[in-house]
Amino acid sequence: MPYTIILKLLALAFICCLPIFWQFLDELPSKKAVLLAILLFGYCAIYIVLFICLILINKKSFYLVACILVFYSASQVAYMLITGGGISYNAIASIYGTNRGEFFEFLGTTLFLKSIFLTIFICILTLFFYAIIGKFKSIHVKKINFKTVVVTFSLSGLFALTLFNYQEGLKNYFPLNVINNNIQYFNETYKVANEIANLTYEYEGEKPKTTNNIILVIGESNRRDSLSVYSDSVIKGRQLKELTKLHSNNVLNYTNAISAAAFTRVAVPSLLSTAPAEKFSTLAQFPSIIRVLNSVNYSSFLFSNQSKGGFHNDLIKALISEIKNKVYFENSFDGAMLPIVNKLIDNDAESQFIVMHLMGSHYDYSKRYPESFALFSSDNNVDAYKNSVAYTEFVLSELANTVLAQSAPYAILYVSDHGEYLNDLGDGLFGHGMRNASLSELEIPFIFIMNDEFIEQNQRQLMPMKNHLDKKISHDNVSHLILGLAGAKDLKFYDKTLDLSSEYFRENKRKLIDRDMNVIDFSVIENMTKQHHYQ
Repeated sequence: MPYTIILKLLALAFICCLPIFWQFLDELPSKKAVLLAILLFGYCAIYIVLFICLILINKKSFYLVACILVFYSASQVAYMLITGGGISYNAIASIYGTNRGEFFEFLGTTLFLKSIFLTIFICILTLFFYAIIGKFKSIHVKKINFKTVVVTFSLSGLFALTLFNYQEGLKNYFPLNVINNNIQYFNETYKVANEIANLTYEYEGEKPKTTNNIILVIGESNRRDSLSVYSDSVIKGRQLKELTKLHSNNVLNYTNAISAAAFTRVAVPSLLSTAPAEKFSTLAQFPSIIRVLNSVNYSSFLFSNQSKGGFHNDLIKALISEIKNKVYFENSFDGAMLPIVNKLIDNDAESQFIVMHLMGSHYDYSKRYPESFALFSSDNNVDAYKNSVAYTEFVLSELANTVLAQSAPYAILYVSDHGEYLNDLGDGLFGHGMRNASLSELEIPFIFIMNDEFIEQNQRQLMPMKNHLDKKISHDNVSHLILGLAGAKDLKFYDKTLDLSSEYFRENKRKLIDRDMNVIDFSVIENMTKQHHYQ
């Protein structure tokens, strides 16, 4: 076998392992870099053996496999170059979980277009260098025994991979990480979702003595500093600011809330579940607030401008299915929900739990508001985003005005699923969950609006709530606040230390889920942000 063939295969194997090489460079000069060098050598050796075997069996098979592996590697490298990290579990799950409309919107994003361009560019470079190596005719002089090559590379490669697996675990690194993430996703989709549906739950505790009506409004991609009540820099679309001025006794703005994750598919289940973020992996063992409230004779309603689900069932769909009455408003502006919701809100209403899931400021921002709310130029993403937030403020203000006029006790809790990254580092990226989350993707609005009758009937619980406006809170507090206000204090699952309306409330060390579904401290993100190192 000519040396030039071995050289070509070595170059090809190295290109198939480029993501590992990228991680190796990123970890220099740490101990982990040494382990990644071992991993790089191991996979290169195994790939060379694979290529030799395919060439001897069928050259067409060799070309097909080589093209697949190169494209696979190139796409990973392209994503890493753009976002600073590999294609994570969340990225894969988001692809599977998206609907057709969101999928076609994603095709127009900067992230997708840059990824495709770089992937094709790397593939072309691979063909170029592969062809260049073939020009070195002088190397054909010597030949080696292919059996020696196969045995040598097989043994050394397997030894390297075994050594690395013992230290780190192969499944967490390219190329097996993507396979592992797919397995994890389908486990979540089918196994965990079925466990949620089949959870046996029976309420334990005193039945509620209150008839409070609670409206949970789940925002989409609203970063805290984008709303007028949190930032004086918001000069247009200040409906919430005006509402707060007119009804200062009826509005509580919490200033230090964070999301459980920078992506909807984890954030929404987290705020609907009684499980804290650090126990997200066992979420199926905890009842949702919907199930608890249903068990104490609350009437539950869902009005959603989000899709019913992606290509597969997921955790959100499993939890939402517990709501008794559901209405979807796909392909509409969020304001389309108001007429129907307003009809439901009534002076004689008792024990209603209404969930409104907004489309909010999900990309494509310019499609989230009617033309009348184009307060800023829509020529760029930042202005289009501001317009979408202004429209959200309008929707919330209209809902609040309806609630404030009622004689039955009503309260609105508005909390966004997560924030949004708006080219904050000048890298041209917009969105969320693409890499390790920044503060702008995690810091969220948390606004409580109540009418006079609610204030009258809940004086004892409102006193603690007013004292905690600047406390460190998160999605963990949402379900327990709602259960506390509803009087549904299940002995097993209600946590008074997470209930803002309880005198026993205390600040907890805030946890969140990263893009690889690991539980981390929020302080990690804060420290990374201080170093201007989001990647």
